[in-house]
Amino acid sequence: MSDGYWKELHERGGLRSVGQSGLSEGLNRWLYRTGKRTLTRFTRRIDLDRVFEAGAGTGYWTSYWLARGARSVDGCDLVPVAVERLNDRFAGRGTFVVADLGAGSPPLPGSYSTVTAMNVLLHIRDEDAFDRAAANLARLVGRGGHLLIADPVLLAGSPVLSETSRTRPLDRYVEAMGGHGLELAGLTPTTVLGADPIEARGSFERRVSRGWWRLVKAADRRGLGRVAGLAIYLLDPIALRTGWAPTGKFLLFRRPSDAAAES
Repeated sequence: MSDGYWKELHERGGLRSVGQSGLSEGLNRWLYRTGKRTLTRFTRRIDLDRVFEAGAGTGYWTSYWLARGARSVDGCDLVPVAVERLNDRFAGRGTFVVADLGAGSPPLPGSYSTVTAMNVLLHIRDEDAFDRAAANLARLVGRGGHLLIADPVLLAGSPVLSETSRTRPLDRYVEAMGGHGLELAGLTPTTVLGADPIEARGSFERRVSRGWWRLVKAADRRGLGRVAGLAIYLLDPIALRTGWAPTGKFLLFRRPSDAAAES
C-alpha cells in the first residue's frame, strides 16, 4: 500500500481519514466515542507520564492522552502533512516525526511509560515489516512501561489479507513482542456492534452480527449515521458482555520493571 493512499485520506480531514473511511464523519465520531469508553476502563491503571503514539494521525488520541494527564505525547506518522499539523496543534506538548515503523530504526530515541499503536499494525501487510515494527515499538517502552495495541486480533478464525490490511492471530503478537522483552498483561474486545465482525462462535452468531452491520451501513447511507452511532454507543456495553463476535481487541503488553529498557 503506497504512501499516497494515506496522503489522500488525510486530505479529507476529520476522523474518516483515520477511522472507517467508507462511513460518514458523524458515525465515525460515535464509533470513536464508543471505543474511547472501553479504552478508558481498560487503561485506568497504566502510567501516562510520557506517551509515544505511533500513527498519530489527526491527533484524536493525542488529545485523549493529554486530557488523561499525560505530561507529554510524542509520536510519528507516515504522512508528512499529518505530522506538520500535529506539531502545530500540540506545540510545546510533544514532538512528532515522519516515520515508517516497518523500516529502519525507532522513530524517536527515548524511553516512554506508555507506547500506543492504535489500529496501525494491521495495515503492515508484510510479515518481515511487522516484525521490524514490533521491534521499533518495543524499544521505546521503558522499564515497567506498557505498549497498547488496538487491532483486529484473532482469537479464532483464519487470518485475512486484503488490499489495505492483514489480520493476525493473538499468538503472532505475543511472539513478536515477547522476543523484545514484553509480556502480555491484558486483552479486551474493543466493540461488538461498532464494526464489521471478524470472529463468531458459529454460523448463527455470524449471520446476526453481519446482518446488524449491514443495517448500520444502510442507515449511514440514508443520512442516519448519527442515529446508528448513538444506538451503538448505548447498546455496545450490553453486547460486550455477551462475548459475541468482537470486531477488534485492545492488547496491553508490559516490560517488567527489572528488565532492560532495550532488548
